[in-house]
Amino acid sequence: MPPTLAGEDEVWMVVQEFYAWINGIINEGIRSARHVPLALAVLQALVRKNPASLEEFAGNLLKCLARLLANTYKIPPPPQPRAPNQVRRINEPATRAVKSLLEIWRVHMSISSEH
Repeated sequence: MPPTLAGEDEVWMVVQEFYAWINGIINEGIRSARHVPLALAVLQALVRKNPASLEEFAGNLLKCLARLLANTYKIPPPPQPRAPNQVRRINEPATRAVKSLLEIWRVHMSISSEH
């Protein structure tokens, strides 16, 4: 026996609530400094199924990318003025997060170009 129209409405509401919950997790994770890798993993899974969903997060993703790029390379203060051999230190977690973000955009672009 097929579900009634009221049952279909309930299922649709549950699905909408689930997507709202996922979107909240992604937005909060992107804005926080601690949960960016997890948020990007969830976003990557979402974009694989629905490429258009990336547009909703574009503003927060650009802010996240700017923050990650700023944290990727850190130049330590020189031990003396005009030190000739300043060494750049690479922040590995930030670098991995930037790579994840670029992979999400690559997936989005490849899936979007197919349609």
